[in-house]
Amino acid sequence: MKEELTDKMHSEFTIDRETEIQHSVWIAYEIMNEDKCSIEEAIKGMDITMSDFQKYKQSYLDLFK
Repeated sequence: MKEELTDKMHSEFTIDRETEIQHSVWIAYEIMNEDKCSIEEAIKGMDITMSDFQKYKQSYLDLFK
């Protein structure tokens, strides 16, 4: 049987732009740690700005307190 998501159901799987940026910063940190690359290389690959990185870097560090 084919099931389709309703608009309400689909909205449960979406995140706002700021949360998406925050998660991209976290992933950039992981890329830097694993690949030993620079911040510039990591954020370029994640399509975020240095400003985005600075805004959310502490939230990543707080994950490991």
